[in-house]
Amino acid sequence: MMRPAIEGGVPTRPKPWPTYDKGDVILDKEDEKLVVEALKSKLLFRYDYRPLEQTHVGKFEKSAEKFFNVKYALAVSSGTAAITLALISLDLKQDDEVALPGFTFAATPSAVILAGAKPVLVEVDENLNFDIRDLEKKYNPKMKAVIPVHMRGSASDMEAIAEFAYQRGLSVIEDVVQAMGLKYKGRYLGTYGHFGAFSMQSDKGCNTGEGGLLVTNDDRLFAKSAILSGAYEGRWKSHFDSRHPDLDDRDYPVYSFRMDNLRGALAYSQLKKLPARLKKLSSNYSYLIKQLSKNPKISIRKSLEQESIIGDSLLFSLPEFTLDEALYFSNALRAEGISCLVFGDTNRKNIRRFWDWNFLFPELDVSERKKLLPNTVKYLENVMDIPLSPTLAKTDLDDIVLATEKVLRYMDARRGMVVKL
Repeated sequence: MMRPAIEGGVPTRPKPWPTYDKGDVILDKEDEKLVVEALKSKLLFRYDYRPLEQTHVGKFEKSAEKFFNVKYALAVSSGTAAITLALISLDLKQDDEVALPGFTFAATPSAVILAGAKPVLVEVDENLNFDIRDLEKKYNPKMKAVIPVHMRGSASDMEAIAEFAYQRGLSVIEDVVQAMGLKYKGRYLGTYGHFGAFSMQSDKGCNTGEGGLLVTNDDRLFAKSAILSGAYEGRWKSHFDSRHPDLDDRDYPVYSFRMDNLRGALAYSQLKKLPARLKKLSSNYSYLIKQLSKNPKISIRKSLEQESIIGDSLLFSLPEFTLDEALYFSNALRAEGISCLVFGDTNRKNIRRFWDWNFLFPELDVSERKKLLPNTVKYLENVMDIPLSPTLAKTDLDDIVLATEKVLRYMDARRGMVVKL
């Protein structure tokens, strides 16, 4: 039996695991060419003298409308900005409630707060997706909108959520920040609700460093969102071919959530390559779960259908393990050269878990917060999270399999000797 690196053995891989903060971003000559072109034009502000479709941001928006088969796409400064604009355009009041899952990036409840509404947290199910059963329990007349989150690139059941929402007059804003380009039942996520909000920050499907995208088929909601984003003094009308809603942009505040033409050029180029990126991620993920599924100790997160998960991260749990054993396992995997975190690690901050949202529960300690969503805590706490860059080769995937088997065999042999962390 090989000794794991955490116990003094030789690591499975000597090189660092590729993650976005190490610069593993897929950029090529076409990206460089378009960004330089935008820079040389000296027309960096998205609303210049040209027709919108001739600007770099406008080209990206038009290509996004075609890609997602929607009437309107609005390029903005971030995914958070996209969600916020969608919520503000709904004219929510201070006491209005917006439902969202307890497993999401902190930007989701932050957007609700920015919009002046109250976040209401909903449980996730055993596959870490939005639990519509808990949504049904928490629904009340103050609830005006729901934000399903396709967290870590896995689709929530949008048909069921949309039906529930529409029957009760709730607006639906899909948080597709981590699932750009993913389909569910043959339809792009982000097109089931009133709005779809995407991110183009860091390791997302289209990476512009910072950036976001809002899509919708509603004329009036889109016009309001464009005005709010900063299309002042009639500039919002450039998004419409002819007829546009009867609005006065002076009735709305200006939040300056626009995207500039440098990022627009990069986004336009990146969107063209999104299908190839998704194909590579899917292929890698399929190979990886096929190998790992051979080990009965590993329980891999299940998706609603084979095509409804992007595969840019691997989430799995070890049901037989205690939390202490899960923490040992994740530390051991990192020592082997595989980036791995466990969501229940109390020694690490992780603002994807609701109990780390101090800004939302300043009066409650962590133990009290966990009581608010006990199922989410139960399902999430010992889940492993391994990032899967599209740059990974088969040898990298085999490293995950080898390192996992190596650590599990050692832990089996030394059961009861794991040091409590």
